[in-house]
Amino acid sequence: MLVIGAIGLILVAGFIFFLFKIIGQSEKHVEKVRKTKLNYEESLSWRPDKGLSETRILKDLKINPRRKKASYKQIELNEKCLEYIGRMVDLEELNLSDSVVEDEWLKHILHLPIRRLLLGGTKISDRGVPQLARLNNLKELSLGDTDVTDKGIKALASFKKLDTLLLERSKITDNGVTFLEPMQNLDTLKLAYTKISPRAIDSIAKMKGLRSLNLEGVPLDGKAISQLSNLRKLRSLTIANCSLDDSAMESIDKFNSLYRLNAERNNFGDKTLDKLRVFPKLYQLDIRHCNNITSGAIEKFKRDHPGCDIKTTPSVSKFPEQFPVGEIKEEVQIIEDQLKTRLDSKKRKKNKKGKKAD
Repeated sequence: MLVIGAIGLILVAGFIFFLFKIIGQSEKHVEKVRKTKLNYEESLSWRPDKGLSETRILKDLKINPRRKKASYKQIELNEKCLEYIGRMVDLEELNLSDSVVEDEWLKHILHLPIRRLLLGGTKISDRGVPQLARLNNLKELSLGDTDVTDKGIKALASFKKLDTLLLERSKITDNGVTFLEPMQNLDTLKLAYTKISPRAIDSIAKMKGLRSLNLEGVPLDGKAISQLSNLRKLRSLTIANCSLDDSAMESIDKFNSLYRLNAERNNFGDKTLDKLRVFPKLYQLDIRHCNNITSGAIEKFKRDHPGCDIKTTPSVSKFPEQFPVGEIKEEVQIIEDQLKTRLDSKKRKKNKKGKKAD
């Protein structure tokens, strides 16, 4: 029993130690994973083949031809599949994310009353975007991680009812962002991990109706942050991994109408966090991996904002205080000595028996 207890003690200590290590280190790889993308041809290997897709969609059509929502993401579609979807006459939401979709096939769904269309991760290109203008009820469009360039972005200006545009990891440039300026109905804009620069912020700051803006992974500076503060209706802002320090965040206190702020993986410290204390409506704050913020500043913020959900990086440095590693080592050493003594005793007894047998 003593041996089992020792082994169990060692295993528990090791497990807890490595658990804290994993919590503290694993999120460092998130950005690399986010940026990892299979080549389009390689990614097809895990998708259901087009024959199965046809069968599934036809079955859905027969069961309920007047459905309002349909999701066929991460599958290999063909033109016949789009024809079947086009017969779902009341369809308002369609998710084709990460599926095989060609520009030419879109013609089969342009008569539908679609309000929400998700095409992120497909091979839709500039040729397909103008066709989508025929979707008169379209309010939300996802074209992130597609082959759409600034040319296709320019065609979006004619989408008068569009209020949500998702362009993360798209091929948009600073010039393409200027084409979005006339879209004053935009409520939500996502440009995460695109190739735009701080120069594009001048155009974004002119979209006065924005309430939610995601610029994660876009390099920003103090001037860009100051310009964004002119968006008076903004309630949700994501500026994670934007290389921001305290000097760049000098004007962050002007965003005091924010409900949600994601600023993780930046270089600012206590000075910036102290500015956030004046945000009366903030209910969610993400400052994970902002390693220049001290635990004291975080505790002070929590006291001032007891209702705010604040996400921080678990501290591995607190592990020795919470878990008596030194005491465990002493106990383990004692147990090892006792085990060694018992094994030596058994060995001597076995040798004596062997001598008697001789």
